[in-house]
Amino acid sequence: MNIIRYFQYIIFYIAILISNAQCRAQHTKEYKQEQEHVRVLIPFVPGNCHLCNEKFYEKLKVLDIKNIPYAFLLSEDFSEDLDYIKKEYKLDEFKSHQFVLSTALFEKYYLPPQSYALEFGTDSHYKIYDNIDVLIEDLKSFKVKDTLDLGSYKIKKSASIIMMSNREQMYVQNAVQTNTFDFIDLRTGRQQLKVSLTPQHLFNNYLLNFKDSFTAVSKLKEVEAEGIPKRDEFILFEYVKDSIYATSMHTYIQNMKDSVLRSFYTMNLYKDGVYCGSRAISDERLPDDYYILPKFHIYNNAAYFAVVKMKLDKDKPNYFLAKFELENGTYQFKKFLQFKVPPIHKEVGYQFIDLRFSDKYCMTTIGNILYDLETEEATSLFIPVNERFGFSDLMNNFKGINILIKRMDVQYPNLLITFCSIDKSGKGHNKILAYNIENNTVEGRFEIPLEHSRFINSDNSRFGYFLWVPEKDNNDYVVYKKMF
Repeated sequence: MNIIRYFQYIIFYIAILISNAQCRAQHTKEYKQEQEHVRVLIPFVPGNCHLCNEKFYEKLKVLDIKNIPYAFLLSEDFSEDLDYIKKEYKLDEFKSHQFVLSTALFEKYYLPPQSYALEFGTDSHYKIYDNIDVLIEDLKSFKVKDTLDLGSYKIKKSASIIMMSNREQMYVQNAVQTNTFDFIDLRTGRQQLKVSLTPQHLFNNYLLNFKDSFTAVSKLKEVEAEGIPKRDEFILFEYVKDSIYATSMHTYIQNMKDSVLRSFYTMNLYKDGVYCGSRAISDERLPDDYYILPKFHIYNNAAYFAVVKMKLDKDKPNYFLAKFELENGTYQFKKFLQFKVPPIHKEVGYQFIDLRFSDKYCMTTIGNILYDLETEEATSLFIPVNERFGFSDLMNNFKGINILIKRMDVQYPNLLITFCSIDKSGKGHNKILAYNIENNTVEGRFEIPLEHSRFINSDNSRFGYFLWVPEKDNNDYVVYKKMF
């Protein structure tokens, strides 16, 4: 078995272990109770000239007219002067007579010249605004929850991938039946197609790799005769506009005498669940010590693939991401991106780098560095990271895993990060951070209950909306909810 296939099995095995490590401790009922706790806090700085210049008082009147309750937030330094402040700045004339004195909250929520904070949930989830109109719009939709019933379709517990597009279509892949995936039309709530690697499809892909029909057919027959499991399977999926790109891995026997196995990757294109064609992924221009992994991202008509080599070099750069461009129907290696291997991976193992992509950005799943594919610059984000992530922690002790990033979505300057965190007791949590790339600050955070929640990710078609797929009376349904 070649090294690439070995990496694939190891990575898959680790993913299953990490998934199994997530415990389910919160309840939907508790979540609903959290949603009822919502308040608006307005940091107030006595003597600040912006109170007049930015029509601060007019904005308070808008809140009053719309009957939105709020409280003034002041530093504890002003506790002895509160009565004077109320009178001097005529704060008693507004509907809200609530005042919160907290230096910690003030430092957390105040962004000059003026900010507004929306708190929700009993665990003080929040988002900070510099525009009161945006806050008001968010409040309107905050309690709106859309539910899509999947009807007779049931998502198996062994499902490993779920992807949705524009609330109209969904792809689901099973962790066991990896040579197929289901295409569901969400407008009807029915499964329209079960997409499979058909004989014709396989022939097309083998022909792309071996170049002539005779060799392609013979290699197909050899591997089928040996009965090798998972010899042809879909690996990863990505939506690109109205189409889906899916990498597939195909195993063949290089040497019949010694049963030496090799594999190659192909990019497959689908639209509305219908197969449109395949493109070869070539490693002929890739330096000999590097191997392609099927972790990919399509951006500006180029494909970015994760690459690894057997051992890190001490005296020269080690790359983990390469750009491939389409030439005559084949993705050909163009260049390495000048990103250094994250230090955290030196202990874990270089080959275990897993990536998350959105637009022109990329992150590893256990780090806090945001990579820009265009500028090839790296930015450290102020989010919690793994202090220690050793191989023993990875395989045996999940208390050592602080954060595992599941998904990231960017619509600049806004970044959403969905991740699983493990606390000191070993309890798992699904969390979402709203992050401002421009200011390099966390602007909001939220937690989705683990119980009855098998999938959680943001909806790319409507930034700021999230979906998760609970189970209810043996029927599946999709829930959309705006959190930020």
